[in-house]
Amino acid sequence: MSDKSLIVRTLKGIISRLDPKQSDVAICHLRDAIAAIEAVSAGRATEYARDDTIRNGVVGRVTPFR
Repeated sequence: MSDKSLIVRTLKGIISRLDPKQSDVAICHLRDAIAAIEAVSAGRATEYARDDTIRNGVVGRVTPFR
């Protein structure tokens, strides 16, 4: 079994090192991955593109990880 908290910390670390101006879509997908891991860990359903900066395939303003 993988250590989910280590995976989440690693993904957050990757996000913190990315430039939002150049990697906005990647940041949104990584945030979605974190949300999916946390949802599954809590027994909840997952959602695609949960990050509110994605709208119909267009990425809006990317803010630091919440």
